[in-house]
Amino acid sequence: NRGATSLGNVLGSNTFDLLVAIPLGVLIVGEVDVNFSTAVPMLGVLTVATVLLFVTLRTSLALEKRESYALLVAYGLFVAWVVAESVGATSVLKGV
Repeated sequence: NRGATSLGNVLGSNTFDLLVAIPLGVLIVGEVDVNFSTAVPMLGVLTVATVLLFVTLRTSLALEKRESYALLVAYGLFVAWVVAESVGATSVLKGV
């Protein structure tokens, strides 16, 4: 069943990321202080993206073409925002 395989893939990938990839990065880099002025806007974007995803999946867990484009545009805006932050064009994220 493709649905069960997809769900298993998502759960396995997230479990691996949480239990192996993140701790390995911490072991390599060491302790890092979290700057909340940087984290809060990103968590806000993550919350909006999650709500947008659940709104688009409200019917039969199937995306329509229009909803797919809306998610792609939202992702494109997010990438543009992160790039703008990294080159200094915007300053929503302080200290980046």
